[in-house]
Formats: sequence, structure tokens, C-alpha cells
Amino acid sequence: MRRKWVVILVTLLTVLTVLLSACGPTQEPNVIEETKTEEPAEEPTEAPIEENEWTAIQGAGKLVVGTSADYPPFEFINENDEFDGFDMALIREVGNRLGIEIEIQDIAFDGLIAALKAGQIDAIIAAMSATPE
Repeated sequence: MRRKWVVILVTLLTVLTVLLSACGPTQEPNVIEETKTEEPAEEPTEAPIEENEWTAIQGAGKLVVGTSADYPPFEFINENDEFDGFDMALIREVGNRLGIEIEIQDIAFDGLIAALKAGQIDAIIAAMSATPE
């Protein structure tokens, strides 16, 4: 029973980290210049990537979320051919609170991170944990 709650907690933290990392402010590292002879850096003309991504999501009115719907009770396709499970309920509630539609795409588990990096999806919700690899 304890393992079940640990898995649920890890899943929640993973989802919230992925979603909130795109919404939070960025913090530049503190760099101390050795010399003062360089010209001051120009101000960036573009918003940070995270802000641009959130603006694009808001403009589209939806968050495209990848999952691997083969891991009940967290994510699976029910008898009505709909995405179901704990993670699906969680991401739909996130969408409700953000005021945007959630579009869920079923992707092979091994392809989720690649799909995120390629911009095919905006977020991942799946029972996933960090490993050294």
C-alpha cells in the first residue's frame, strides 16, 4: 500500500514539475566578470523560451499532452475507447484550472521524451521516474 502512494506522489510531482517549469520565471546564473573592458550585453529582444511556449499554448487554446496509455490505473484506454485513469483525471483538472483544453496523444513510452523535445507535444503525463540514464 505504501508503494502505491509513493508512485502516486512521484507521478504528481513529475507532472507538476513539467507543467510548472514552462510557466515559472527563469533565473540567470550569477556570473562575475573578470574584466570590465567588454561592451555591456544587449538586452534580449525576445521573451524567454518558456514564455513563448506558454503564449503559444494559450494562443492554441489547448495543451497537447503525451502519454503511454498502457499502465492502469494511471493511464489506460477504457471500454468506451477514452483515455482514463488517475493521470488522465489529473491532467484534465490542470486544464480546467488553466482554462485550456487538454488534447491527449497516445505515444509509445520510449518515444515520449523524444516527442516532447521535438515539439510534437507540450507536456508528458505518464508513470515515469528519473534514473541515472
